[in-house]
Amino acid sequence: MRGGSAHAVPSKHRCAKVFPVLPVEQRIYRVPPHPTKRSQPRKAGWDMRRQQHLWASWAAEWATMERQRHRGLCTSGRFRRLVSRPAPSLVLSAQGAARPVRQEGSTESLNTQLEFALQHRKAGPEDAQKVLDAAHGTKYDYWTLLFLMRAASNASLDDARRTLPFMVRALQNARRDGVGFHAIVLKHLVPVALRAGKVNISVAVKNLIQKQPEYSVVSALEMKLLIKQFAAMHRTKWMRAAFDELVLVHGHDSVDSDAFSHLLEGYLKNEEPDAAMEVWKMMRNEPFLQRIQMNSGKLELGARMCRETTVTDGLYDITEYIADMYREKARRRVRFVPTNDALHNLASAFIRRTHWDRALSCLQRMQSLQYRIHAWIVRQFVATCVRDMDLRDLPKLAITLSMCEPGRFASSDEQRLDILHAIIDAIYMGVIKGALEPKAAASAGKEVFSRWPRLVEDKSTTSAIMYMNTLGNNLEYAVRTADIHHMKFGKQGMLHTFAYKTFVRRCVQREIKRNTLAKFPMRLIFRESHKEKTDASLRVKLTVLFMHELGRLHRLDLCTALYEKYVRLYKLNPHVMTSYMYVLGMASRPAEAIVTLKRMHEAHGRPKDGITYSALASVVLVNGREDRLSVDIMTQLLKYIDGYLSNIPDAATRRAGLDALRERASAEAHNPLVQMELFRARRRAKHVDKLQRKADAIRALLSSKVAAA
Repeated sequence: MRGGSAHAVPSKHRCAKVFPVLPVEQRIYRVPPHPTKRSQPRKAGWDMRRQQHLWASWAAEWATMERQRHRGLCTSGRFRRLVSRPAPSLVLSAQGAARPVRQEGSTESLNTQLEFALQHRKAGPEDAQKVLDAAHGTKYDYWTLLFLMRAASNASLDDARRTLPFMVRALQNARRDGVGFHAIVLKHLVPVALRAGKVNISVAVKNLIQKQPEYSVVSALEMKLLIKQFAAMHRTKWMRAAFDELVLVHGHDSVDSDAFSHLLEGYLKNEEPDAAMEVWKMMRNEPFLQRIQMNSGKLELGARMCRETTVTDGLYDITEYIADMYREKARRRVRFVPTNDALHNLASAFIRRTHWDRALSCLQRMQSLQYRIHAWIVRQFVATCVRDMDLRDLPKLAITLSMCEPGRFASSDEQRLDILHAIIDAIYMGVIKGALEPKAAASAGKEVFSRWPRLVEDKSTTSAIMYMNTLGNNLEYAVRTADIHHMKFGKQGMLHTFAYKTFVRRCVQREIKRNTLAKFPMRLIFRESHKEKTDASLRVKLTVLFMHELGRLHRLDLCTALYEKYVRLYKLNPHVMTSYMYVLGMASRPAEAIVTLKRMHEAHGRPKDGITYSALASVVLVNGREDRLSVDIMTQLLKYIDGYLSNIPDAATRRAGLDALRERASAEAHNPLVQMELFRARRRAKHVDKLQRKADAIRALLSSKVAAA
């Protein structure tokens, strides 16, 4: 509130009224009347708290004299006239029922009984109600209302929904009897109304107090209680209006640390972080800077504000200030220990500003304090790094998380593994795009993989770790990573092809200086020390893959060494022999390729797999075009290929069968077996069509050679 203007309460509330704030010079400050003494005008410099203590002493003195008066022992001049009070007389109403007549003289007796019950029995609202029932029809005065408010305050806040109606009835009866409300009523009313979840009653009483000719000033203590209640009840406009009124009426010195805490908490609860940012800036500037001391509660609220606000002006400075206040080795008399939520909010604020090192320091502080690192903050870290393609700190994040105990990171093993998979994938992407050094990525992958062995269950993650360690020249750990996966899953443990290809290339590049090929790939394939655990089908797949990659690198010597070792240790395998035949043919050595084909035919008969015929067709085409094969040999090999194609249905029949299988798969979309059968049929048809085109190309080549001869 600025310039003495009034803040209007939204009209949708029942007690919607304007907070009337009169100029200071028009306000009337008076001392509440004493039951037996005339009111005195307020003296200059009179302190409100001191006056409340005087009220309490006057009340105690008056109650003692009242009790002595009833016993006939009072000799004070104040109560020298001892007049016996008759019992309340009864009159008949129009219906003939007896009702008590109001007797003003009995108010003092009611106040005595209430005060005695409060002092000696710590009476609650039930006890006070019994006293009221016994003195039915008695007129209220200021002290009656005050004693009833105190009795209601003695009740437990858990019974606030039963206590609040009692207080409302007391206020209604006091207003009916013309009793003026003092601000101390709010001191008893607001906590009960807050616990009961009612806010309009407090606003109504405040408005009534400020409209009175007397007691129109609400003290600073009650204003702070109202600020707290409005903040808790999501009434941010009323909260700010009460704060402005507190500053206007009582000055800046009346605002304490709790008032700002309630303002910040109220705005954040109501999802208004930008308004909370304005309050924080006001708190950290004059005239409040020197008076308002920082505490843990405000630091935690400030961390949450930094995370949620959309204001960027001064945000980093505030976040840095809060982080410095939480610093572990800060040179301060008071050391603030951050909560887990505060550290998460600070880390999120730093991530939004792309200050990765500061965010990592927050995560490391959580680890040192043995807090749990939640999954959402790590996901935000990784997602922001990937979005901005700033992946330099992801290896540090991976190492930090790998050092956490299982119970201190995420809430379940599935969450932990998902997050670690995402981090490894992001690091792998950074290595591919050149944003990360392979050695740093390999070190992070090794650390994570060694501490979280369940990562081996994911093929993509294991392939990425093998790839990064290969590029980081850590071939020993690359072999170990692949070996663990192979041993765990057997023939289903084949990693992605890119990992093996990169591994073979790096081994070939380092073959000149070190015998890496014999040391690593051979050990990965054969593993003579524990052959009983080696899966034969996996060994065949690795041998074929390595031979093809060595052929592409034009290292026929290494390919031959690998083939000879396989043939020496194990029996001949058609897939291995087909791969070796293909490598020889592509290396312009068709005679040796044909010898390998004959040897395979002698050992296994006519191949039943179309892959062998497709490889043979490629060898015939390449070497026939370069005149390394005679027309007779090409003709014999073409007949060998046509013998396989003659046993395959024609194109129309194959197309019809594929269409029928397609219709069945669409009808049984939920059946995975049918979907797999359709996939295999499509792949088989694709290979047959490709082989048919190669055979036609060989015929055309033979025709051109015969015509040229």
